Amino acid sequence: MERRSCCPLLLLVIMASVALSLIGYKHIQTELLNEITSELKFSETVQRRTELDLTNLQLEFQNKNMEMDILQKDFNDHDVEIKKEVLVQQKMTEEVKACQDLLAKMNENIAGVEKEKADVEGNFAASKTTWNKDITDFKKQLEQPSQVCAYLKTGTDADGLCPKTIVQNTTQQENKKS
Repeated sequence: MERRSCCPLLLLVIMASVALSLIGYKHIQTELLNEITSELKFSETVQRRTELDLTNLQLEFQNKNMEMDILQKDFNDHDVEIKKEVLVQQKMTEEVKACQDLLAKMNENIAGVEKEKADVEGNFAASKTTWNKDITDFKKQLEQPSQVCAYLKTGTDADGLCPKTIVQNTTQQENKKS
């Protein structure tokens, strides 16, 4: 009996060992499951963060593309305006050159006209001097009695052309002669 009594006890110990082993195994499996669950949650969190980061990066990329499109459009607009301004500046430069050329021609014409004016003024001054001399000579001649008046007789048609003093002197000289 003793032998028999040992068997159930041994069986009980083996069963207890197997039960304890199963409990230990289950405990290890539970811990592994908790650890794997924890890692899975962490991985899911990391994945969600990565997805959010990717979404944010995509949105930022789209915003930067939109900004780049706007800047490109502004650049193109400014480039067109700059080209227009360059054309306007070139046209104005051509106009300024044309005006400067015209001014140079006008200055040449003015110089020619001023030279001609100086020549005319010089000729006029010389002529004026000559005329003034002639006028002075003519005035002197007018102030002197004409030799014709000495031979005129009183009562003739030319009597009014000679000064009376000369006519009277002539008459007196005739009277003295007679």
